[in-house]
Amino acid sequence: MKQVQIVLPLVIVIAVTAALVAWRDNLAIESRIITGDDAVLCVRDIERWPAGAEPSAAQAITLPDDWLRNGVNHTEVHYRYRFEAPRETAGALGVLLPAVNLNAQLYLNGRAIDAIGGMSEPVAHNNFTPLLFQLPAAALRAGSNELRVRVVSFPPGHGFLGEFCLGPHALLEPMHDKLMLQGPDFARVITLLSLVFTAFMGFVWTLRRSETMYGWMAATLFFWSLHSLKYHVSEVPISSLYWAWHLFATSISAGMSSFFLIQKLGETSFGPWNRRALMLWAFMIVLITAFAASGSIVFYTLAQACSTIAVFLVSFAFARSLPLIWRHSTFEAYCLMLSLGIAIVLVAYDNLLVFGFLTRTSGQLAILGVPLLLGVFAYM
Repeated sequence: MKQVQIVLPLVIVIAVTAALVAWRDNLAIESRIITGDDAVLCVRDIERWPAGAEPSAAQAITLPDDWLRNGVNHTEVHYRYRFEAPRETAGALGVLLPAVNLNAQLYLNGRAIDAIGGMSEPVAHNNFTPLLFQLPAAALRAGSNELRVRVVSFPPGHGFLGEFCLGPHALLEPMHDKLMLQGPDFARVITLLSLVFTAFMGFVWTLRRSETMYGWMAATLFFWSLHSLKYHVSEVPISSLYWAWHLFATSISAGMSSFFLIQKLGETSFGPWNRRALMLWAFMIVLITAFAASGSIVFYTLAQACSTIAVFLVSFAFARSLPLIWRHSTFEAYCLMLSLGIAIVLVAYDNLLVFGFLTRTSGQLAILGVPLLLGVFAYM
């Protein structure tokens, strides 16, 4: 019976995770996934030069271009692509940018095309939103044309431009809608469900105050819901630095809440170390707040370090709780711990992306761990 209790949740969680990852894999920034139509050209080979330099200094590169990994320590970079206008087109031409960090503006033969959101501080955060532009027919020339992509990011060296597509706007539009469905639209549903479960778990905790597990569940989901605003808010109401503070503060808080939640699930305790963990939590938030308020770019390095500490503590609590759960826990606890374990792995993967250890050729995956947790919470 115990083996069934362990194996069944393992199979369920792995199967659901595999299905979610396979579905999200459609967000991969590769031409074979974006479109299979011959009328659409997916651009890989392009020229690049930093803002302030002359276009004659452009260097040939291959997309995707991850500034963190390619040593581009700027806040603004220009890209150039030359193409032959088709002799016959069914409707207007368009450009689909599946992934950019933070925002992009296009120029066709020197004519600026309105950007989707602000290009000056605070820059629009379109790093989770695919961008679709329509090229003005009046600016097209017979024969050779020049398309420039101006990418602005913050802080310096954190920009990104993935492969993009050029072709009939009517063909690119359904591709854009598909990316929106599997990206921002999917995230909105998950955030809404997270808020519903936050309220429910908080209500249960108010009725059963001695069972603090429900309180930590509510806290974890609440902080994650605040963090998930990054999927929905493009025109941020504050500066890019303060928005980064919000994302790091909520990420760290969600991790530290999970640290205490896992202890309750595994019926373990670090004793006096828990008080130190609470003090560390408060110290990290105060520290990154102070550096954000000072406007220092060092804030990003400190915030990344604090985020790494939170992930490490959650992983340590998870590893320490596994033996006790193996011996004593129920079917529900097995499911919850497995889903938490997968969520920790996905968060660690996203941190490697954000810190530049992996090329950002696909969307962040941490959001895939949330449906698993919500499903287990619903079952419980």
